[in-house]
Amino acid sequence: MIEIAEPKSWVDETYLAEILQYEDPHFVLVHEDEHFESGFKSVSSNPESMKHPAVKAVDLWEGLYAGHLIAEGVIRHQRDKDPDGFLYFLRAAEQVCPDLLLIQENLVSAYGSIGDFDRAEEILHSLYGKRKDAKILLGLYVFTEDERYKQEIIDEYSIHMFNYLIRSLP
Repeated sequence: MIEIAEPKSWVDETYLAEILQYEDPHFVLVHEDEHFESGFKSVSSNPESMKHPAVKAVDLWEGLYAGHLIAEGVIRHQRDKDPDGFLYFLRAAEQVCPDLLLIQENLVSAYGSIGDFDRAEEILHSLYGKRKDAKILLGLYVFTEDERYKQEIIDEYSIHMFNYLIRSLP
């Protein structure tokens, strides 16, 4: 999506939100090297030909259970304002499927919610080494105040994406 963006797309907040949604770690069903994901239908007229650049393979049932635990944690965090419950469910998911980026990115939010900013920053640095996306770069910029991360967002995306991310901060 980034490579095919026209200049006018970068000022369209719907388009920016779509890029961020596409970048978020998520589950993908893979069978016999075919990637099945509903999101491919919205970005390609030939979704069957699309593949993710990297997929962490996990057992189907373990992945589903970990996904359920992550969702339960997110619900407790958003609906119940329960950061300890959020962290509990993420740690449980980590026991089922260690090293899933989806868990790691949510742990940043969980640790930030309980005030453990050093641990949140540590996870962000670890994620940065595995995959760079706009939200990871923004998190590093916010935690470290290092202008290099801001510049990387501007270079990889646009100043409009940086401003959109800043406006979306709580």
